[in-house]
Amino acid sequence: MGNLTARFAIVQYPDEEFSEIQEYDLPQDYFRFLFTEGLEPTNNHGEQEIRHTVIDRRIRQGTRGEAGQRYHERMWSSIATCRKRGRSFFEFLLESIQAHQAGQLALSLLHG
Repeated sequence: MGNLTARFAIVQYPDEEFSEIQEYDLPQDYFRFLFTEGLEPTNNHGEQEIRHTVIDRRIRQGTRGEAGQRYHERMWSSIATCRKRGRSFFEFLLESIQAHQAGQLALSLLHG
């Protein structure tokens, strides 16, 4: 792997736009996917996981306050967890509200 990073280090970029790249010392981890079977070169899975959140934030143009940020963090986290576990988010939300109104402990998504 050392030869590969050395080859990138000696590439000359004539265009000013790319000349800044030469200043970076590229870590070998950038090229680990070339030598590790099953390791993807992209983070598509992670990007797909947060796609809905990013779209929502872009449409709504974020939140203005700390309370709004916490609300969205908790809602999107709960939605994603319910989706992964095959559980209805709306049922979870309804059960959570009913538990709160009855003075019971909050429901948890930590286990199954």
